[in-house]
Amino acid sequence: MYSGLELTALYATNHLLASTEELHAVCQAHMQALGGEVWRIDAGYKNAGKIHTADGHRAMEATVTVMNESNQVVGLYHGSGELLPLEKAFVRLDQRNKALGKNVELVYVDNSQQTSRLLERCFPDMPPDGGVKEDLFHVIQRVGDSLPDGHSLKGAFMRELSTAMKVWDKDDFEQQRLQGLEPTEKMCCVLVDSCRPNSRTCSTRSCVPRSHPTYPKAQ
Repeated sequence: MYSGLELTALYATNHLLASTEELHAVCQAHMQALGGEVWRIDAGYKNAGKIHTADGHRAMEATVTVMNESNQVVGLYHGSGELLPLEKAFVRLDQRNKALGKNVELVYVDNSQQTSRLLERCFPDMPPDGGVKEDLFHVIQRVGDSLPDGHSLKGAFMRELSTAMKVWDKDDFEQQRLQGLEPTEKMCCVLVDSCRPNSRTCSTRSCVPRSHPTYPKAQ
């Protein structure tokens, strides 16, 4: 494709766009083959500003990503970052998921107070003990944002708060113990993925320090 002449941005862009359609089709087919019971929805704004149309305008404001419990992307939407315009797309995503034999039980977001009613309409069959939940990372982050940065105990408090909210799952710990894995202070999902790739909600299960009273002891 490249003959060795001086590579220009226009040359590279034209060939990239020419191959995008086929690549998009492959990615779309892959996503449509994935389902899930626990989903995480998040909007990313950082990289969206790097993509522009031919006339120089921003192609989109944000990318909304839907991931399942195995951190696989099951939906990807470019637009404003708001969820309301994606209501029909989420309804189709729910239908596709059910066709794969899956039913959404939990949806993690970073603004459940604003989006819970919308998502409950899109995924109407979530069980009473499931539904729309606030993402743990953002819960902790909001607490940190409310504290003064200059306070000498802020760092220690935030570490203890994070530790208190993250506990071992007994099933995950047993799987690790049977595999002979030594528990560490790393995230549980790092260890769990090596022995049980399809562990549900491993994105919210994390280890606690060995010094913590709730640290599980191997028998």
